[in-house]
Amino acid sequence: MTEKEKAKELYFAFDKYTYHGRVSLEENKESAKQCALIAVEEIIKVVPMYTGNLNPNWKYWEKVKDEINKYEKQ
Repeated sequence: MTEKEKAKELYFAFDKYTYHGRVSLEENKESAKQCALIAVEEIIKVVPMYTGNLNPNWKYWEKVKDEINKYEKQ
């Protein structure tokens, strides 16, 4: 799965749980985005950055984070 696809998957996974009708759609989208970013940050914390060279798993999750950050700007 590409970084962009994973970002979208995470965003929509949280989107359905953050909507509760009391906030605007824009606030709901921001909540889903922040939840997805928190999840990715937790993953990044446990993936070692270096394993001799720059860890490709760490790079992947950093790129997922970048995609989530720009998701609503597209």
